[in-house]
Amino acid sequence: MKALSLTNIRKRFGPLEVLKGIDLSLDDGGFLVLLGPSGCGKSTLLSIIAGLEELTDGEVKIGDRVANDLHPKDRNIAMVFQSYALYPSMSVRRNLAFGLHMRRVDQATQAEAVERVADLLGIAHLLERRPAQLSGGQRQRVAMGRALVRDPELFLFDEPLSNLDAKLRVQMRSEIKKLHNRLKTTIVYVTHDQVEAMTLATSIAVMRDGEIQQNAAPSEIYDRPANLFVAGFVGSPQMNFLDGRIVAAGNGASLELGRDGGPENAAIPLPPEALAGIEASDGRPVVAGIRPEALYRQEGGAGGPGFDTKVDLVEITGADTIVSFTIAGQEATARLSADFKPSLGDDLTLAFDPGRLHLFDRETSNRLN
Repeated sequence: MKALSLTNIRKRFGPLEVLKGIDLSLDDGGFLVLLGPSGCGKSTLLSIIAGLEELTDGEVKIGDRVANDLHPKDRNIAMVFQSYALYPSMSVRRNLAFGLHMRRVDQATQAEAVERVADLLGIAHLLERRPAQLSGGQRQRVAMGRALVRDPELFLFDEPLSNLDAKLRVQMRSEIKKLHNRLKTTIVYVTHDQVEAMTLATSIAVMRDGEIQQNAAPSEIYDRPANLFVAGFVGSPQMNFLDGRIVAAGNGASLELGRDGGPENAAIPLPPEALAGIEASDGRPVVAGIRPEALYRQEGGAGGPGFDTKVDLVEITGADTIVSFTIAGQEATARLSADFKPSLGDDLTLAFDPGRLHLFDRETSNRLN
């Protein structure tokens, strides 16, 4: 069953169109992350689902009900805000029970629901405190608990972790994942953090300028990005993008890296699997995408296609060694093992698995292989 269906959702503020025909659906128990940079329309879309913002055109369907004209309180949703939105004068207990109280739920049911959720979130010992007496992580748990006590059809999270420090953000991310796995709740979650998206979602909708660039499982988004924007937005360090062209080479082809008119180039032979699905016309301009972790040191000529370069910059992160280098006049980065600690200017031979080479059309930016 579809818990949420969005059809041709459009939103204009005067002449400015911020959502340009969004089509999305989410199965019951799914975890959909709306991912994109600031200003892409993801929070506006969430507000339309919640009924806090009127749409210009399209249809919002929650479960089997068209919700376009439903008041937010009648949509059977719960929303967790970035700012927590707790009542400062109320105890944690009263904050948790407030939504049930407003719906005139009896006291015994309220108390049972509050105790159940407080135990689930590990905040039972905080029930008599007020928000000012809580840490950021505790406030976020209370905000989540206030949504959970209602047992709605749909949970909406609007960048709920962005106010937390890095360590607490990782901890709360794990808590949200565990809750979803345990309760099988249906969640729409807005973030600009691609790590949150990759670790939490069952599906990710990557947005840009009010449009969906790709909607797929996290592994698909990462391994087969639909275009240059998605490829560059997901992954850290960012995917390397190198201008080049496909050049016929005997019965096969090679990737000749280098900018048009540039003084340098580097030809890398490509096996047939790297060109699967591509009309490899001789000289076709492409952008080659290689993730930093797909590169490795080539020793003794073994492994995939390789090239020689020099070390331009070294960053030791502890878990990895990040090496910057130049190939065909273009800067790139490799994520190598932590035990490799080169010096600036050292010779370096790198190789990559051709199955992890991404080729994009230089004109349209769309994926080719």
